[in-house]
Amino acid sequence: MTGSIGVAGGWLHDAGLKEQLGISTDVVTAGPHADLGFGLAIPLIGPVLPDRNLSGAEKEVRLRNMEHLYELFLEKAARHRGMSPQEIGEPAGGRIWTGAQALQNGLADRIGGLSGGNHASGKNHARRIPARTSSDRGGTQITHLWG
Repeated sequence: MTGSIGVAGGWLHDAGLKEQLGISTDVVTAGPHADLGFGLAIPLIGPVLPDRNLSGAEKEVRLRNMEHLYELFLEKAARHRGMSPQEIGEPAGGRIWTGAQALQNGLADRIGGLSGGNHASGKNHARRIPARTSSDRGGTQITHLWG
């Protein structure tokens, strides 16, 4: 299977979670969009869940930005594949192809699996966590992945 070229994005906002958790906040803004980065900070991972959804105009701006990113991505991918953005954009568009279809559409160089892709890129993308058993530490035969 081959995933085609695409750009993904979205917008999540707090639709009452803070209130359910008993958290309240106040914000002072100086412009109509200044509060977009304000909201509930998610502990340990850092992102902020904004307090409100996007307005219609803000959604339009976000959509135009995503479309622009997609055009840039298509241009770069097309340049590296020796194709025009129109040629590469036709079979792309977020579709999933079999390896043979991707090869036929110019989206792949050859048919192969993970080991072939690792060899071609010069990297091992399949990470293995060495399993140890507790018998390594004098215990029973329970397998541990970490520790």
